[in-house]
Amino acid sequence: MPTDTFKTGLTELFPTAVLDEKGQYLAITIEAEHAHELIRFLKEDAQPPFEKLACLSGVDWLTHLEIVYHLDALTTTETIVVKCKIADRENPVADSISDLWKGADLLECEVYDYFGVHFNRSEERRVGKECRSRW
Repeated sequence: MPTDTFKTGLTELFPTAVLDEKGQYLAITIEAEHAHELIRFLKEDAQPPFEKLACLSGVDWLTHLEIVYHLDALTTTETIVVKCKIADRENPVADSISDLWKGADLLECEVYDYFGVHFNRSEERRVGKECRSRW
């Protein structure tokens, strides 16, 4: 579990983030419009850096959608879970993290196919085109 100093610094940089330490990993819930900035910070500027994207998936909570990212720090074997909350179920949109991890593109395609979440900043995907047709 990350240190108290790490968690305090994180809440100062991202005041709308909600930290949850009840589970196996520290979970950070944040609005979709701030998720890319938080994930970029965790990968590039955090100490330790969380440089491995272990998992990217979607969850339908009936009241809202979530995109869940599991990030690993290779130097300390710590894991952080980032939950990106999307309130607009009719037109769900989130920022792509494929600029941070190229492999995220395929995982984002799956979230699009299953949950209809459109990802901004994706270099290859065209809005409205199903990802399956690319593969």
